[in-house]
Amino acid sequence: MKFQGHESVLFKLQSVHTSSSDFSNPKNTLWSAISYPLSEFQRLIFGGSLQSSELLAGDYSADQALQWVTSNGKSECFDQEFFDFCKTRFDNAELTAGWVYDSRNRFMFADQGMSHRLILNASIPGK
Repeated sequence: MKFQGHESVLFKLQSVHTSSSDFSNPKNTLWSAISYPLSEFQRLIFGGSLQSSELLAGDYSADQALQWVTSNGKSECFDQEFFDFCKTRFDNAELTAGWVYDSRNRFMFADQGMSHRLILNASIPGK
């Protein structure tokens, strides 16, 4: 059995929306996939990912954001001397399987061939 490729990636993303409200969303994702060639143009893909997300909302967050944070995931609130905030954390696992057909002559600016993908994802939410 000869595998065409393997890919593993660890993402760490931090997004803060300070112009509209105080809302933070740090996220860590570990993703891995392998592909098995069927022919020159076709291959099967199998993979999965684990994701851990944390949402933070404070005194200056929108009411809807604060309500969502306190109602979902593993939420907890902290009363600080100058600033109160709540956070929630949730984990997610995703499995991926698919078929790829790619007969393009170049990856970028191809002028011949075609590319088709049929990918199935299943997500398993965690707490």
